[in-house]
Amino acid sequence: MKKLLGAAFAFAVCISMISVSANAQRPWWCSQNRAMNCTETVICATPQLARLDVEMSSLYHTLQSYSGRRDARRLLESQRGWLRARNSCGCNANCLVGYYSRRIGLFRAILY
Repeated sequence: MKKLLGAAFAFAVCISMISVSANAQRPWWCSQNRAMNCTETVICATPQLARLDVEMSSLYHTLQSYSGRRDARRLLESQRGWLRARNSCGCNANCLVGYYSRRIGLFRAILY
């Protein structure tokens, strides 16, 4: 019985670690209790898109932290425009991958 409980505990720990790891690769807003549009639903449901969103967000915040006040404002306006354009993909995951890949490439080129 002790062995069975130990194995069950080890299994539960492994499952919780996998769950935490998976959530770490999802955008924070995926766990918000709010209505999502089709684009957001696809991003949260697709591991590749979720990872791309997390990476793009990280690069965006890094770039914003290096920007002066005026440039940070321009970057915010640019990001809002990018989000509107991204949402025009609707539920098309391939379209979304393209948008994220180009934005990530742009941010990397500026930062590195």
